[in-house]
Amino acid sequence: MHREVKQQNSNRPEGRTAVATSNQVWQPPEWPMFKVNVDAAFDKSLNRMGMGIIVRDSEGKIQACLTAPKEWVFSAAQAERAALQRAMFMCFEMGMHQVIFEGDAKVVIDAINSKEMDSSWHGQETEDLQQWMAAHPFWRLFFVYRSANQAAHAAAKEAIKDSCENFG
Repeated sequence: MHREVKQQNSNRPEGRTAVATSNQVWQPPEWPMFKVNVDAAFDKSLNRMGMGIIVRDSEGKIQACLTAPKEWVFSAAQAERAALQRAMFMCFEMGMHQVIFEGDAKVVIDAINSKEMDSSWHGQETEDLQQWMAAHPFWRLFFVYRSANQAAHAAAKEAIKDSCENFG
């Protein structure tokens, strides 16, 4: 989170800092879109993550929910990319063509939306997600503050304790 705020602030004029608005609330998508909220929880001491994925329709009704743990994860950014990749694959499996993805990992979302090559150690993961987005022209990816991503965040925190993927 600190890196996200630092990155966000680096694009601002001297002396201005970003203030996380905690009053942003979740809004349903317009019909016929689906909104998919994604989040990851990361435990550095265990190199383990949990992911929470919530799919809602234009009336705000939950259409699907997925929680899953994952081992051998070494950074919060890697966890966020893994959660987003699973969300995209889930939407593909469900035949969803008009999707708005929302997450609170600004650095990850900005990297995917930038369309620029990522030469970092895990750059291939970013490029894979960019390709998923390019292959689905009616999919959109947006950053939201955690206050608008609470359900996915709570699901991710619980998923880190799970032993297997749960879908409902």
